[in-house]
Amino acid sequence: GQPVTNSVSGLPEGVTFDEATNTISGSPTMVGTYPVTVTTTDAEGNTTETKFTITVVDTTAPTVKAIDDQTKEVNTPIDNIVIDGSDNSGQPVRNSVSGLPAGVTFDSETNTISGSPTTVGTYPVTVTTTDAEGNTTETQFTITVVDTTAPTVKAIDDQTKEVNTPIDNIVIDGQDNGGQPVTNSVSGLPNGVTFDEVTNTISGSPTTVGTYPVTVTTTDAEGNTTTTQFTITVIDTTAPDAPTINPVHKGDTTITGKAEPKSTVTITFPDGTTATGTTDADGNYTIDVPSNVHLNGGDHINAIATDKSGNDSPAADTIVIDDSKPVDPDHPTDPTDPTDPVKPTDPSHPTKPNQPTQPSQPGTVVPPSTPKNDRPSNDHHNNAEPSQQQNTSDNNMTPTQNNHRYSRQERIYNESAKTHHKKGNNKATANKQQSELPETGDSETNKGTLFGSLLAGLGALFLFFKRRKEDEDTDKEQ
Repeated sequence: GQPVTNSVSGLPEGVTFDEATNTISGSPTMVGTYPVTVTTTDAEGNTTETKFTITVVDTTAPTVKAIDDQTKEVNTPIDNIVIDGSDNSGQPVRNSVSGLPAGVTFDSETNTISGSPTTVGTYPVTVTTTDAEGNTTETQFTITVVDTTAPTVKAIDDQTKEVNTPIDNIVIDGQDNGGQPVTNSVSGLPNGVTFDEVTNTISGSPTTVGTYPVTVTTTDAEGNTTTTQFTITVIDTTAPDAPTINPVHKGDTTITGKAEPKSTVTITFPDGTTATGTTDADGNYTIDVPSNVHLNGGDHINAIATDKSGNDSPAADTIVIDDSKPVDPDHPTDPTDPTDPVKPTDPSHPTKPNQPTQPSQPGTVVPPSTPKNDRPSNDHHNNAEPSQQQNTSDNNMTPTQNNHRYSRQERIYNESAKTHHKKGNNKATANKQQSELPETGDSETNKGTLFGSLLAGLGALFLFFKRRKEDEDTDKEQ
């Protein structure tokens, strides 16, 4: 009946033995199997050992602090996330993370999630926290990556180009902040200029003059758009070709021809009066002659074409044709101041070789005086036929020689006149003889002789003028 004493060994941490009350109590803090020995001793020192086992287990999952969801712009940093997990036994825990968007990572050393998501989307993220006993806790949250930023587009310069010449090719350079492809659409391009969606290139040659505000709309995958504007100015500084004028005749009431299609043709008449008209799609024009303008042979008519941009063509000119006065194509004269090309100047005042008579001021025509028949009747010049008399003008003659040329021409004329005079005397003698002869039928022969003499005289006169003109032409050429 003597009191005994107890001692206890092998208790797990957190469990204690109270000797006063002989009670083992407490909460084990470490998982494990603990063999416990109780030694009981009496007053005589006799002992008894009592053994039992305390097994400490951990079946409780770690606890993890909740993680809030986040919504972030693509390519911008998220708010850093530190995983706060603990084990009920106080042992360290391990964390793993899955479902993070590209650009966001987890650092297991610091248990931190950070980074900038690069792809738009909704990302459910799972954090798994595991204690030493393998108990796990899953914590979930969502990272939503959005794109609310419009694409960026490189500025496009304005262009000014001549109509029907190529513009400088324009490549649209648009970028999405999310790195996704963008699409482009273009409006307002001038005719002749197109947009290639495959190469994102604007190119071509504008065909119509004008100012063209062009709009490029760039759209990313999320529907965000950027509008880029520039202007293509198409100008026309090239003058049209000179118009053509169809032949115009005296008394015509319309002028016709061709010029640049849709251009304005201005006709200027000799008195300064003008008339205008517009060409059709084929370039044809018909313009009425004003009622106060009367076209005469030799009148000059001027035509100029003006395109829609105000560029004037070179002037075209034509001369009104007078069908009643044909002009020798080998010796044309100014229809507005005609001069008889075959009338000689006064033989008694020949033109000096270095001062030829002006065509617009012909020399005065003075018929030569009646030549004197002061040569013997057997003079061989008088007997020569006009066709046998030679033109002695020579382009190589000296001025002194040319000054004497007219005396030779005068001689030719006198000789021709003498021949005519001689033949006239013969005709008078024949007439006298005819009056003295009886009527035998020879009168018809005499009439023929008279007519022949007249023709010979006219021929000689014509030959004089012809050779005189040839000499004048020779002077002009020299």
